[in-house]
Order: sequence, then structure tokens, then C-alpha cells
Amino acid sequence: MADKRPLWRSAFDPMALGVAGVAGAAGMALHSVPVVSLGVLAYGALIAWDILATTPDRAERELPEPVVLPDPAAFADRDVQAAIVSLGASQQTLWRAAREAPANVLAIVMPTLVAVKELTGRALDLASRAEDLNDFLKTQDRAKLQADAGRLAAAAGRARDAAARDEYGKAVANRTEQIGAVDEIADAHDRAVAALSKVVTMLDALPAKIVRMKALDNAALDALGVDVTSDVTTLNQDIQLFETTLRLLAQPSP
Repeated sequence: MADKRPLWRSAFDPMALGVAGVAGAAGMALHSVPVVSLGVLAYGALIAWDILATTPDRAERELPEPVVLPDPAAFADRDVQAAIVSLGASQQTLWRAAREAPANVLAIVMPTLVAVKELTGRALDLASRAEDLNDFLKTQDRAKLQADAGRLAAAAGRARDAAARDEYGKAVANRTEQIGAVDEIADAHDRAVAALSKVVTMLDALPAKIVRMKALDNAALDALGVDVTSDVTTLNQDIQLFETTLRLLAQPSP
């Protein structure tokens, strides 16, 4: 890859200045405007060539920066850890494929990369919420809660006093409600991890689609680009809706 070079260095390149100087001096000596004009044109051409020769390739100049992912070790949830590792590998492979894409393919891919950045950001939020849910689930012993509900129900059955039976019944209802909440949170956690896996697999599929775009004509290229961006955007929206549910479960009551 060529190094970046400021425009002023190209303008003051010795070869370019030399050509301009020689042409200018010759033109003045000969009193010839065309010779001076030719020198100016040559000077401009040398600057343009120097800029093109030292400007980074189009892909690297125009690609958005990928999302910086956290250290997987920051998550205690093993499923979330694995998802973050896979997400990092998928993002790296995708950006490499985009950098290697020709200009016409890159133009089609750019909206997809922007959508992927947003999707990756949402995936990180999802990972954090899954971690919160997992932390809460560690504090809940479902088997113990279930056993306690059974014990209370048995005590209600043995009670001769109506008021005692009523109180035991309320205790059983409370335990049953708690078990239901724990199950709902566990299901939400599983759905969050599954959504993370879906994000990873979608990103994994994109590099192959980018390579495939190189062989397509312009019409097919545009159509595929629209489809790919639409798929990423739709998943983005799905996760956004799912996050609304998770916000209600992120800080459950014990």
C-alpha cells in the first residue's frame, strides 16, 4: 500500500518544479506563450501523477472503521464470550474482503458496511443484556424454588384452618410466579444468544457475496447489493424490537 502524502509535497516535488522552471525560462527567452503553457500543463500532469502514485487505494480511504469490540474475557457468560470472539473474526474477514473489492463493487458494498456497523453495535448491546440476564440467573435456584412451591402446596393441603390454607395458597402463587419469571428470563437469555449467533452467521456470509459480486454485471450487482443491505437492515430492526423486551428483563426483581 502506498504511503499517504500531503498535497503540498507533490506541488513542490523537485522534478515538477524543474520542468516548470525550464519551460518558463525557455518560454520567456523565446517570448513564446505556448511554451510557457506547455510547461504549466507538464507541471500539472506531474503533480497529478505523484498524487495518484502516493494516494492509498480507494477501498481503504472510503471504508468506515469497523466497530472496536471488547475483550471477550470481560464477559462471564461463556456463550456471550464465544459470540464476541466469532463476531470479531467475522468483522475482520468482511472488512478484508471489502478492502480487496474493486471500485464498482465497493460502491455497492458501502451501504452494507454502514448497516453492519450499526448491527454490530446492537449486537454488543445485546451481549451486555445477555450478560446481565445470566448474572441474575446465577442467583436463582429453580429446582429449589420448585421444591419450595411443592412443600408449600403440601402444607396447604394438610392445614385444617381455612385462613392458614389461604395464606399457604398465596405463598404457592408467589413461588409459582417467581418460577415463571425465572423461566421467562432464561428464555430471553437463550433468545439473546441465538440472536448473536444469527448476527455472526450473517456477517460470515457477506465476504463470499462480495467476491461473487466481482463476476456480476451492473444490473445484477445493484440487485444483490440492495438485497444484502436489506437483509442486514431487517436483522437490525428485529434486534431493536427484541431489545425493547430485554430492557424490561435486564434488572428483574428478586
